[in-house]
Amino acid sequence: MFVQTVHKAATSVSLSSSPNPSGVNQTVTLTAAVTVPTGLPAASGKVQFTNGKTVLGTVALANGTATLNTAFTQTGSFTLKTTYQGSTNYLASSGTVVQVVQ
Repeated sequence: MFVQTVHKAATSVSLSSSPNPSGVNQTVTLTAAVTVPTGLPAASGKVQFTNGKTVLGTVALANGTATLNTAFTQTGSFTLKTTYQGSTNYLASSGTVVQVVQ
């Protein structure tokens, strides 16, 4: 009997926000980019955007990238996180950014 073991490839996520800083109730665009090893196809699946324990949204990747528009109703610094949920071929990973609202 022949057994073949296939290991999932590692990924990394970069999360950016624009504009940063932003104003109260101003639309902020969050962009998550899932990077895979050179030569492999772009990651597929979904990423989840969160602000602390609050889920801002879950978005499907398109060519390894996902965007979400959101706004903040109060001033402060918010640590936002995006989590790539992984796929058949790729491991899960996450990235963060601090959004400043003035």
